[in-house]
Amino acid sequence: MKKNERLLWIGLLLVLTAVLVFQYTVKTVKAGDSNKAQQELILFSQVYQKILNEYVDEQKPDDLIHNAIDGMIKGLGDPHSALLKPKSYDNLKTETSGKYGGLGIVVGIRDNKLTVISPMEDTPAEKVGIEAGDKIVKIEGTNAIGISLENAVNKLRGLAGTKVHISVEREDEPDLLEFDITREIIKIKSVKTSTIQTNVGYVRITSFSKNTPEQLKKSLQKILNQKIKYLIVDLRNNPGGLLSAALEISDMFLDKGPIVSTKGRIPMNDHVYNASPNLVVPKNIPMIVMINQGSASASEIFSGAMQDTKRAVLLGSQSYGKGSVQTVLNLDNDYGLRLTIARYYTPANRMIDKKGLKPDIVIEPEKLTKKEIKSIVRLNKTNIIKNFVKEHTTYTKKDLQELQKKLQKADINLPDSIIEARIRYRKTKKSAIYDLANDNQLREAVQILKSQSIFSKYDKK
Repeated sequence: MKKNERLLWIGLLLVLTAVLVFQYTVKTVKAGDSNKAQQELILFSQVYQKILNEYVDEQKPDDLIHNAIDGMIKGLGDPHSALLKPKSYDNLKTETSGKYGGLGIVVGIRDNKLTVISPMEDTPAEKVGIEAGDKIVKIEGTNAIGISLENAVNKLRGLAGTKVHISVEREDEPDLLEFDITREIIKIKSVKTSTIQTNVGYVRITSFSKNTPEQLKKSLQKILNQKIKYLIVDLRNNPGGLLSAALEISDMFLDKGPIVSTKGRIPMNDHVYNASPNLVVPKNIPMIVMINQGSASASEIFSGAMQDTKRAVLLGSQSYGKGSVQTVLNLDNDYGLRLTIARYYTPANRMIDKKGLKPDIVIEPEKLTKKEIKSIVRLNKTNIIKNFVKEHTTYTKKDLQELQKKLQKADINLPDSIIEARIRYRKTKKSAIYDLANDNQLREAVQILKSQSIFSKYDKK
């Protein structure tokens, strides 16, 4: 028996044994299933050998096996399940530490296209104008439609300081948008807080990581000490993260009842997670939670709990709809398997996955025009703002007008509010915590909170 054939049969025997043990453990073995599985594995072996020995182009044995595994997982129709090769598995572990190299976007596969779930704050992707919902159809000029999530991530990541060119398909834009993005080391800070107009507390949560609950609790206590009357929790472009973080944070606003439940095929994956009486924010503070297309996973769990319990009003646009539970299983030779084992349901038993959450108050964001997008791309390639900041520690309205003239000569046409935001960023090296001038959704949230007209319907006293 040839070496490759012998190794294959040993592997198939181990796979069959694992399948049978697993089936026995969960008590789902049916009469004849083991024989059928054995027959199918024999068929697999025959096809493998024919291709390996007789196909016109020589094939590597491990490539054939990996392609077969990828096909089996792809047949599930679930973009969140995947075989993680050693490099990708290591990247996943690195990403959870809060620091990694790349563009600063969270991506997924939707309708067979690489889709931006959300751009992260203060990252290269956000700076050039990448938006939630953008579909990356080319990477470095190569077609990316149908690409696996693992391959896409490997292509988008790279050494800090290097560039990658992507072509983006955006809703309501007839032509592809082209972006050159310089990779950076991405540092994730998950909680930012401030006050708006003295009595509105504003909390922005950018992800649900291990340290987010502790950071948020300290931030909430700080703004509560400032005697705020209202609270806005901003989860726009928050791609989610850890379930444990979503539960701890929900517990700060709820003191009883379910937060979320999970339901899977196997009873051991069914759970109901309930709140405990550990309120941090008093229930009599009117609250708005802001979501958009980039709000996914753990941020949808929190938002769904706030909406169903009527603790807060949801405002913004439809969330992404990533409501499934994945576990990462260790495999031999440094491989991993990310596998969906259950789905999330809100307290009112609404399924989040592939549906998302509809806000109580739907307010779509003001979108940049195609001309403005092109102007931002051109602006990013110049030093005009950088030089202006060097020459002006402060500036007047006349200075801004002169700057606009210079920009227009470079075919850059943007409103003053965007230019001033760029000046602030260049001065501080970080985005403002909030920007009322360029954020129509936030302006509406503040106005609605202060009028309180809607809270007679939603607020729990």
